[in-house]
Amino acid sequence: MNGGTPLAYCVIFDLDGVLLDSEKVMEEAYRAAIIGENQKNPPPFSSFSVMQGMPLREIVRRLGMSSRFVRRFEEESLHRIHRIKIYRGVKQILTGLSRRGFVLALNTGKERRRTDILLGRFGIRKYFPVTITGDEVKNGKPHPESIERIATMTAIPRKRIIFVGDMPADVACARAAGVKSVEALWGKQKLDGASQKRGALKADYSVEDVKQLMEVLLRWSR
Repeated sequence: MNGGTPLAYCVIFDLDGVLLDSEKVMEEAYRAAIIGENQKNPPPFSSFSVMQGMPLREIVRRLGMSSRFVRRFEEESLHRIHRIKIYRGVKQILTGLSRRGFVLALNTGKERRRTDILLGRFGIRKYFPVTITGDEVKNGKPHPESIERIATMTAIPRKRIIFVGDMPADVACARAAGVKSVEALWGKQKLDGASQKRGALKADYSVEDVKQLMEVLLRWSR
């Protein structure tokens, strides 16, 4: 892209848990993939979900699961993709930020195939001139490579870039890349039966809804 200007600000969004409500579908796909691959002594879904944001291949590797699980999980997810929902207010904030001149980017651990399907289905592809997926980087989140690539592609200084995510890998990625971070709480997953507490990720900002996110972004960019 390389279309940024010295006065532009860039807001990077994670996908799952921030723009899209996909937790239930993800859990069902996980359990179906476990059965399909006949995984022995599989880790609980909570162990899988806490690492969301990282590329799927890396999550599977860290959990010591078969590499075949990656393809099975993607297939099971595709079968259920029509049940994923977009969070209320997401289109409005993307429209509002775009009209105010913000450059928007997407940084997800999901692979390109499912990412493109979802962006097209919900009509939000047009808001993101830059999208980075988990299968397009050598080092996925929490490594800063994805944000470094976005900074290069947009030509926007890192002090004018902020990353909105919901998982530890998102905030760690932002910190490693030297950009500000926002912890989105509206789609917080429940880990081991307990919701994440506000500020638990130690992001620069924590927001409970999309309206508050807009307020934070406008204040940050002044």
